[in-house]
Formats: sequence, structure tokens, C-alpha cells
Amino acid sequence: MNDKKFMDANRGSQSFVEMLAERQKQHGSFSAHSDFAQRLKRVVREAESKLSDPQREALDMILHKIARICAGDPNHVDHWTDIAGYATRAREETEK
Repeated sequence: MNDKKFMDANRGSQSFVEMLAERQKQHGSFSAHSDFAQRLKRVVREAESKLSDPQREALDMILHKIARICAGDPNHVDHWTDIAGYATRAREETEK
């Protein structure tokens, strides 16, 4: 389904519109988030050959959350909780 069809299908859905507005408050605009995330990920890609897949994925998700913090609401507690969770999973995989 392309974006236009998706938006048309959900146009009448107040909960969908409210969800998008709430997400923008929490995470900032998609454009700002994308900019922060891609700049952070470029730095990590320089060390990619040293990383296992679980380490790489954890870092990608942590950077995604950091970008949301930078672009959106830094006081949204879930961002910080998620970062701790991804770091914990990476540690567990590294200890195997």
C-alpha cells in the first residue's frame, strides 16, 4: 500500500491522527529524526567490521532512540528505558 492509499484509508480515523500528533510530540518530526539518526549511524559504520550482528543491531536501535531524544521530547522516559534494554541485550550476546 503506498502512502497516499494508507493516508486515504486512515483519513477518518481520529485515533490515527491523534497517534501521529502524539508521536511527533514525543519523537520530533520525521525529517529531524532522520537527520540525527543518519549522522549518528555514519559514525558507527566506520567500526562496523569489528561488530557482531547483535552488537550492530543494538547500536542501530540505541542510535535510533538517541535521535528521537534529540529531535523530540528528551523527557519521554521510554526512550531511556529502551536504550538500557538494547544495551543489556548486546551485553548478553557479547557474554555468550
